[in-house]
Amino acid sequence: MQKNKVKENVFDNIRVVELADGLGAYTGKLFADLGAEVIRVESKEGDPTRLEKPFLKDIPGIENSLRYQYLNTNKKG
Repeated sequence: MQKNKVKENVFDNIRVVELADGLGAYTGKLFADLGAEVIRVESKEGDPTRLEKPFLKDIPGIENSLRYQYLNTNKKG
């Protein structure tokens, strides 16, 4: 049986402007992981996942939320 292989840069020529959080942020992550240029736009209040536990080294901070970091890997903005 042959395994399905996903081409890593299948969305190389696609640009996405992400205005979402939650599941929308995960969808943006999938696009970014597959090569799309994803530009993240947050509200002036900031993304609520920035304040979600767990935090890097258990130190709270807007850049330390592991969930936020995971969901925004490979994105710009």
